[in-house]
Amino acid sequence: MYTEVNRFSTHQVKICPNLDYPFRRSSRFVPVPFMLIPMRVDYAVRMLVFLAMQSDQEYTSTSHIAQQQHIPEPYLLRISADLSRAGLIESRRGPKGGIRLAYSPSEITVGKVVDCVDHSFAAIDCLSDADACLISGACSQRELWGDVEQMLLDYLFEINIEDLAKKQQKLSGTQDLDLQVAASA
Repeated sequence: MYTEVNRFSTHQVKICPNLDYPFRRSSRFVPVPFMLIPMRVDYAVRMLVFLAMQSDQEYTSTSHIAQQQHIPEPYLLRISADLSRAGLIESRRGPKGGIRLAYSPSEITVGKVVDCVDHSFAAIDCLSDADACLISGACSQRELWGDVEQMLLDYLFEINIEDLAKKQQKLSGTQDLDLQVAASA
């Protein structure tokens, strides 16, 4: 579950999936921690999952992907250029051109996608740029947030695009059934 935060060009993603937000403890709401996931990563993963769901790995136009996934096309073109440079997708120009996965979806991890389009999930600036903070050399929190970032990246290297595509197909099938039931009622 995520909430888009346009001002920062990021999404808020719940990193404690086993907890319902907000949940009640004696009559007060207890906040659940959030981590910001860059839109570039979200859009890149969405695009790769969409490509993985296409039949026979045909080339798919970026305008079609942008329309289907509700991603601004100019932004999608920049992301696809990064993914193409990294070798995760192939592109072809012309009337039957477009993009497609360069590898099997099972070989592409979300961690690789992060490396290609964003390079970091640094929770605080001093993790990616020690000069961004005057006390980063003597700060007890720096190591903590570095460990959190590393745990998240390790987890993302275990999740591949094929797994996400299978989940998406199940969810899409459920949505289609819900729409058919609503239409017949």
